[in-house]
Amino acid sequence: MKISVYINEKRLNRNEQDAIAEYRKRLGSYCKTDLFLKFMQENSLNNFLSRFHKEDTQLYFVNYGSGTLSSEDFADVINRHGLNGCSHLVFMIGYSLPTEIHPYTGLPITTLTLSNGLCSVVLLEQIYRAYRILNNQPYHK
Repeated sequence: MKISVYINEKRLNRNEQDAIAEYRKRLGSYCKTDLFLKFMQENSLNNFLSRFHKEDTQLYFVNYGSGTLSSEDFADVINRHGLNGCSHLVFMIGYSLPTEIHPYTGLPITTLTLSNGLCSVVLLEQIYRAYRILNNQPYHK
């Protein structure tokens, strides 16, 4: 599985960079992760999103709100995508979900309002936790 995370920022602070690097290293034994800092205005977002209209790709807009998924439910989402032939998950952080009808899905990962960098750390942590659950491995040492 390939996981790409796009963050609507020009740069991240040092603590966020270190935490992201640690989770990417941990995820290396489960999947391939790519992280992109892509600062974009809303008017150029639709053209950018058209590159992800592929059968084996699922696009999620990470947002805030109620109805967050438990770690087990998030692991089930990742597992279902893998079983259905989806080999590329794309997570968009800090971008507004386009209003027109489309196949994009919002994914609330927390009820807190976080910076885009910290949200990406939380997302990578949840992905790591999901893979640990899927492989019947303990999350905590």
